[in-house]
Amino acid sequence: MIQRIQSIFLLLVSVLMGLTIFLPLWGKIDGQNKIEMNSIEMIQTLAGDVVMQQTTIYLAIIAGLTALLAFGNIFNFKNRRFQMKISLFCTLLIAIFIGVATFTTYQAQDIFSPEIGGVFGAGYFLPVGAILFNWLSVRFIKKDDDMVRSANRLR
Repeated sequence: MIQRIQSIFLLLVSVLMGLTIFLPLWGKIDGQNKIEMNSIEMIQTLAGDVVMQQTTIYLAIIAGLTALLAFGNIFNFKNRRFQMKISLFCTLLIAIFIGVATFTTYQAQDIFSPEIGGVFGAGYFLPVGAILFNWLSVRFIKKDDDMVRSANRLR
């Protein structure tokens, strides 16, 4: 049924990963030189003029795919084993997103003034919450599956 607790957790995973697409991941300011990165693009500006624009659309694709899989997984309540596999795959995708985002920010750090550190935005930390909610959903799906299996043994 859709009103189970794991459905709420899967919805939260979907919302957090959807928000990750639009929120800033990382940024750095050094005087008038500024660089900002989100899941779609990385833009470097100097005194308001765009100096460099690089796409990071692959991050948006990973986050969007994860959000869609988590939302669609809410409706797989009749097949708990498949629902658990999809949730574990979503965990893998979120981990890949975190790894690629971290690698990209470290590359961007070297573009100008490597001695000045950048600031991570909210979009960088939301996938950590998504992994937590995904782990909780897997735990409750397994708990449901175990309960149904034990009820079948008693018949």
